[in-house]
Amino acid sequence: MTIERAMNIIQNMIEQKGLPEDDFRITAYNILADYIIKKEIKQLDRQQLSFKLYILSVMNFVNIYKTSIYDQIAIRELHKYLNMPIDYHINTFCSDLNNKEQSELFNNLNLSKSYPCLITKDVNNIEVSKLIESIKDDQNRNILFGQYWSCIEVEFNLRSQFSNFLNDYNSS
Repeated sequence: MTIERAMNIIQNMIEQKGLPEDDFRITAYNILADYIIKKEIKQLDRQQLSFKLYILSVMNFVNIYKTSIYDQIAIRELHKYLNMPIDYHINTFCSDLNNKEQSELFNNLNLSKSYPCLITKDVNNIEVSKLIESIKDDQNRNILFGQYWSCIEVEFNLRSQFSNFLNDYNSS
């Protein structure tokens, strides 16, 4: 049971019994309600950084699913995301970085992003020649085969950045 639900039950009990306004139960309820509200506000003040990240995360899921804050889809998806192991998120991030590098390589080489069967044989041969020439460079070869960013390197950098991030916010 949530605190809000418990307070609603107490409030309903007071209202149903028709207790007079000066009854100690109403005073006790009001004191408890004020205490809980103040405690929640203090907790949010202490956890502002987490709360801001929570807001950002929910907003992203609301945008992805084109819903509103009143629809529980965004919250459910955030919970699913948070329940996934950290390695999953690091590997996904690493894969996204490698895909971005591949896309940039294709753009830099002016390669068509069409399916090979949909372009002429001459264009295909020219593009294959560009790729063969480009992979003579080790960096381009690693980019092409999705090995430019290693997950170990990405994880190290993410952990370092996160540590610096926390230090910056905890010191202010």
